[in-house]
Amino acid sequence: MHQRLSERQAHIASLEQKHTHAREALEHFRAATKTQREQDLQRHEHQVQLVQAELRKAQQQVAVVQESLDKAMHNHASLEARLQVTHEQLSSARQNLEKEQQHAAQLKSELTVIQGNLKQKEVVVIAQSEKLAGYKRQVLTQQAEMEQLRHSNIQLSTALKAKETFVEQLLQIKSLTQLTAVQTDRDEGG
Repeated sequence: MHQRLSERQAHIASLEQKHTHAREALEHFRAATKTQREQDLQRHEHQVQLVQAELRKAQQQVAVVQESLDKAMHNHASLEARLQVTHEQLSSARQNLEKEQQHAAQLKSELTVIQGNLKQKEVVVIAQSEKLAGYKRQVLTQQAEMEQLRHSNIQLSTALKAKETFVEQLLQIKSLTQLTAVQTDRDEGG
């Protein structure tokens, strides 16, 4: 019976020792788990801080991109307005060009008519120039004939004056002869 009591005490002591080891192991596990949790929490907080920093950086980048996008949209709207104005100016320029081309075609047609009329007038001018040259030749011929007639008239006038002078001299001689005859008759009769 004493042996059984000793065995029982030994068994109890063994159980107490195992319980102590178990409690120490549990405490160690709890401490390790707590340390692990604290480390995990620190890592998690660090990761959260990193993620928050990246998120802030991303938000800043988004803000920059949004600002750039707003500027791009504003520039796009401005370019659209300028493009619209340019299209309107181009349309107006095309209309003006068409009008100018039509006007140029009209002027070209008028120029063709004017050139045709000018050619006709040139033909008329050439014909009139030829007639004028003929008239000039006729005038020169008539002037030469008139010069000849004037020269002949001078000769005739000179000859006529000579004949008149000769006739006057003859008349004077005849008159003197008659006077002499009358005087002779008077002398003979007396």
